[in-house]
Amino acid sequence: MKLEVLNFDRPENLQAAESPEARGLARDEVRLLVTTPEGNTHATFRDLSQFLEAGDLVVVNESATLPASIPSEGEIGPFIVNLSTRYGENLWLAEPRWSASRPGPLPLKPGARISLAGTPARLMTPFPGLPRLWFVQVDGNIEDAIACCGSPIRYGYVDDEYPISDYQTVFSQVPGSAEMPTASRPFTQRTLDDLKARGVETASILLHTGVSSTGGVPRPRGSGNCAQLLPSVD
Repeated sequence: MKLEVLNFDRPENLQAAESPEARGLARDEVRLLVTTPEGNTHATFRDLSQFLEAGDLVVVNESATLPASIPSEGEIGPFIVNLSTRYGENLWLAEPRWSASRPGPLPLKPGARISLAGTPARLMTPFPGLPRLWFVQVDGNIEDAIACCGSPIRYGYVDDEYPISDYQTVFSQVPGSAEMPTASRPFTQRTLDDLKARGVETASILLHTGVSSTGGVPRPRGSGNCAQLLPSVD
């Protein structure tokens, strides 16, 4: 597929600035576009089971979303750091931003010391080809910073802050995603009941997702601290 095929005008009034629940909809009442060799069909996600057959398999993601946006400070003053992908016990790929609505890149230098909600850290090097992303070495317990001061990652087009529960899915079991695995968000228990009644099976994987500029990091179920794959650039 050519890149120009994916470029299109997106009117601002059609951007999803709030959750479906804030608009009075259930999660499974959002729109669904089904594409088959016969063409496109417009439906709602609640209709999903009508497009599947007995014996079909739906693969779902058990990853739960972290409050991965951390208030931070450095020589340039206050900013936020959106954690993305954990590469080791204390090494993260992260996105420093001025704020949710004001991205970087920030005027940061390799080796600079920063504080993630009081947890000391050091900037290592920018991610190749994406200077707004940095490898960050954390010198303390980042879980403490996440637990005490973290909030869900959001961007300027979202009008308000939402609780972390709004960023979890019906499948969320294992914390680890920096951003919500959004493909699972429209699923509800009644959707699953409809699929089961139809004879459709489900299977679980664990795939922690990073920020939208890089791919996720897969972990087989029960793998513990297995080696993580380098994220691919979209």
